[in-house]
Amino acid sequence: MSYTLTKKERDLLEEIPRHYSVLQAAKTLGLSESQAYAILFRVRKRIARAEEFVANMRSLRRREPTLTKLLTPREGGDT
Repeated sequence: MSYTLTKKERDLLEEIPRHYSVLQAAKTLGLSESQAYAILFRVRKRIARAEEFVANMRSLRRREPTLTKLLTPREGGDT
């Protein structure tokens, strides 16, 4: 699973604030309204999975202090 945005996702997310509606932003990019909403749905799902992952990691780190030490980046770069 990738946590980076695709070009289409990034373009749509950058275009939406410049327009009055998702439909106008989609048209600017040559997308249909349904394509734009499908992209937004996928982005929301990935955000939810990422937030769940972060919450699970925070919970584990609270219960297991050793994990905090092991998962903290080291000075001079993470190797």
